[in-house]
Amino acid sequence: MTTRIIAKSKSILWSFFLLLIVIWCLLFVSCSLLFAQCDISVSAMSDTDVCEGGTFEFYASVDPSGTSPPIYWSLDFGDGTPVIQDSLLGAPWEITENHDYSSTGTYTVQVIVNKPANLGTNFIIDTSFPSPTADPGDLAWDGSHLWLAAHTSSYDTIYEITTAGVVVSKINSPTVLPYGLAYDGSHLWVSVTSWPPGIYEITTAGAIVSGPLSCHGSQESMGLGWQGANRLWEVVAGASGHDSVYVTNVSSWSSPVGGFLLPRAWQEGCAYDNVHDLMWVCSWDAADPRIYGLNPATGAVEHSFSSPGSSPQGLAFDGICLWHSDKNTDMIYRLCFPVDEPGCADTDYVNVTVRPGPTAFASNDGPYCEGETINLFGYPDGMASYDWTGPDGFSSSSQNPTITGATALASGTYTLIVTDDYGCTDTANTDVTVYPSPAASASSSDSVYCVGDTIYLYGEPDGMTSYNWTGPNGFTSTLQNPIIPYADTLYSGIFTLTITDTNGCGDTASTAVLVELCCSPAMVWLECPTPFLQFFSCSSQVAIFGIHDTTGSAIDTMRVYCTVITRNSGIADTIHLSGASPYLNFSAWSDSISVTVHKIWANGDTVEISLDSIYNEMGCLTIP
Repeated sequence: MTTRIIAKSKSILWSFFLLLIVIWCLLFVSCSLLFAQCDISVSAMSDTDVCEGGTFEFYASVDPSGTSPPIYWSLDFGDGTPVIQDSLLGAPWEITENHDYSSTGTYTVQVIVNKPANLGTNFIIDTSFPSPTADPGDLAWDGSHLWLAAHTSSYDTIYEITTAGVVVSKINSPTVLPYGLAYDGSHLWVSVTSWPPGIYEITTAGAIVSGPLSCHGSQESMGLGWQGANRLWEVVAGASGHDSVYVTNVSSWSSPVGGFLLPRAWQEGCAYDNVHDLMWVCSWDAADPRIYGLNPATGAVEHSFSSPGSSPQGLAFDGICLWHSDKNTDMIYRLCFPVDEPGCADTDYVNVTVRPGPTAFASNDGPYCEGETINLFGYPDGMASYDWTGPDGFSSSSQNPTITGATALASGTYTLIVTDDYGCTDTANTDVTVYPSPAASASSSDSVYCVGDTIYLYGEPDGMTSYNWTGPNGFTSTLQNPIIPYADTLYSGIFTLTITDTNGCGDTASTAVLVELCCSPAMVWLECPTPFLQFFSCSSQVAIFGIHDTTGSAIDTMRVYCTVITRNSGIADTIHLSGASPYLNFSAWSDSISVTVHKIWANGDTVEISLDSIYNEMGCLTIP
């Protein structure tokens, strides 16, 4: 009895020891696969700034470390736009992409490179659950939830479900019989098989964004898959025992960018696998229902697995495994790949700060007249640089430059480029107008006037908005051709004219005027003796003559000057007389007077009286 117990104990201990060995082996293999060092790496550019409205130029270098191409990569710009996915097929091992951000802020850009694992020979069912609807159709993966199209004639519903099969929401299909389904990072794409068949882009709330778009090929689309970079794959029913698949850039729908025949008929479901760079499709051929992994460039079959049900329908790839629906079992499966050789990935990040650019504003205080100074104003203040360019070769780096002595050549558009401390720029324009100035001319009817004359002033050119005269004795006028009647000597001087045209441009001109005392000849006549030189006709032997000032001014009798020459027997006697002389008497003290010259002459004397000069009360010399 004791021997049996000991033997049995040894058997138990040996079994336990074998179990530990198995567990250790499994752990060793799993850990080896889990903690295998990655032999590829990616190094992204340094953190950078980008100006609002500018293009971010991403760059990363990849070290393949002996890995054979292709190496797959994905790039997330961190702003909710679809992830870009592509592959490197050889040197240069570089990733370059341009991206435009729609708003300012700081974004974290993630770049991932990976070497896909070697896939085994069959799927492993990771999980499964009943479909929320009979006859489940195509699937789509949005990063956290599945979307399912129900495509029987009695359904027009699209379901959002968790990875445990719980329905989160339901939306209506654009029309009945939704079949293909794909998610592009923000919207769903749905193909419907009700007539006429078509493809719609809709929001996750069911609102139509675009569509219906016509299906490619001869019949309806039976499955959809999103590759990224605006590429949508489309499985189309065909004839002759084969269906087709097309890939189209959705921004240019009419012309597919690629496609090929599928290996068998009855192909449905479609999913692009960016990790292994495969296009997965399934065939529900009753003889051999299968799921195929195809080369997306050539259509060659690279993997082929039996489906878990007899009527495979939908496919979606979640970044690790395939999700699959079967309308015979009405089940949804998560199918993972047995890994013969583990995959490898590396990640790097770049912080991009999109800076708000400056808002440039340019102005001037014109319009201007020729000869004036142009003042240009640039905004905002505090920029790193201001760059002006304009007509006639103008350029300046000043914020507020000036142009002195402007001419008509300075008219035109001036462009300002401002640059802030981050190198962000903006441009503004301002239009400058320089008007030609008028040429003023000032003149008078004469340059010399006599007291009492009328001065006539003339301004040119005609058609001015204003004429402004100033001159001596406080003279002002706004007439083009003013008149000054009864001028006196106070109006002698410079008369200045300022003109202004309709553009507000002006000019100035001057003319000189002299007003002086002008003397008119006096009228003189002899009253006695008559006849001339015969004194017997004049009593008391006097000579009488009359004087009249033609200007109307009174004669100044104190300033009447004359010469008297008496001749007798060849002897001449000459005397000079003035108003103060006792030999002269005056009557009628005004502009007309009589002058009597008293002298005792004898008969036979010859008397000659000449007026030397006469002044009127204005001091004007009238004779000679």
